[in-house]
Amino acid sequence: LRWLTTDEKMATVSDGTVSTTGKQGSVTIYAVCGNYRAECLVEIEAYVYPEVIFQIGEISETVGGAYARTNDAKKMRISSDYIKTPVDTMITMTSGSNYLYQLYKYYDDKLISFGTWTNCTGTIQISAEECSGVAIKIRKSNYGTWTEDEITAFVKTVKIESA
Repeated sequence: LRWLTTDEKMATVSDGTVSTTGKQGSVTIYAVCGNYRAECLVEIEAYVYPEVIFQIGEISETVGGAYARTNDAKKMRISSDYIKTPVDTMITMTSGSNYLYQLYKYYDDKLISFGTWTNCTGTIQISAEECSGVAIKIRKSNYGTWTEDEITAFVKTVKIESA
């Protein structure tokens, strides 16, 4: 029995097990045995991320450690929950240069790296092969404090979706 796919960038198949890459669209999987062939059209929809909650706090910066949100007594930083990235992921931020972010990357749920402060403008591409999860820490460019209303407004400027 041989297994085939019409597009390995969308899905692979081995021993009858189909693995998708997270890309949206259609792919056909074939099972071929001698002169017989069976096929199955697979519709791949976007991966659905759980709602990400931002709240006042920092993120532990211990490389090799698990995600942990720590206290920010001055209320100058907000941080996201841990966001699993089982597929290639895009995080789009549209809040502009009045806010800065740091991206924390995890592999096997352990911190592997975190970036420098960057404007909250544009799209962050995350490879599922590179990391299994991320977290984001945000601050205002003027180091101001956060209110609950400001956090609620900021969250609306962040979109997380499969790539």
